[in-house]
Amino acid sequence: MSIRGTRVLLIGATTRAGQGLVEALLALGAEVIATGALRTELDQLVADMHQHERLHQADVDPTSPEALARVMVDVSRSAPLDVILVVLEAGPPGPLASKEPRKALRGMIEHTFETACWALRTGVATLARTGGGRIVVLTDGPGTPDPEAPIRAAAGAAVRVLIESNQKPVAAQGIGLLGVSTHAFHGRPAALAERVLEFLDPDHPLPVEPFV
Repeated sequence: MSIRGTRVLLIGATTRAGQGLVEALLALGAEVIATGALRTELDQLVADMHQHERLHQADVDPTSPEALARVMVDVSRSAPLDVILVVLEAGPPGPLASKEPRKALRGMIEHTFETACWALRTGVATLARTGGGRIVVLTDGPGTPDPEAPIRAAAGAAVRVLIESNQKPVAAQGIGLLGVSTHAFHGRPAALAERVLEFLDPDHPLPVEPFV
């Protein structure tokens, strides 16, 4: 697998799936810019990776288009990005779920979808300026084995529609776009990372299906 020297922006690096991806990418020689909403979680991630010289961090709210655009511009100044990885998690239902379950469900789905929209929009603009690349979006889907499965499945279905409707227009700009369902890999971050890494090698074409 030829990803040594690949520059990867990983949005959602502090999620369960994101941490496994960081470790796998570093092991294969990639340069990783890890983003997360909380600086404390990013600091812990860097510490867990033993302050790796090819791991950089940027705390950013993924639902803020201005923040995402600023980070992407900043990390592209020294060298172009090759890959943007977006790890989406619907998250736990929180205290609102017991009082207003429908409102809580709708809010979590909207939050996940909004994050995907802004990451895709700013990611395409960034890669298009520097000659293309790949965007891979990881999200939950049907079959998720946890109590919040309906929430994650609904959010994953919304993101799937987003990817399917944008794959061809994005490809016209020299950018490969793919969605990956994580539901079969819960509790197996190494297996998920191995699956995702298959799609990052520029010498291998992406699957025809927009979502795998």
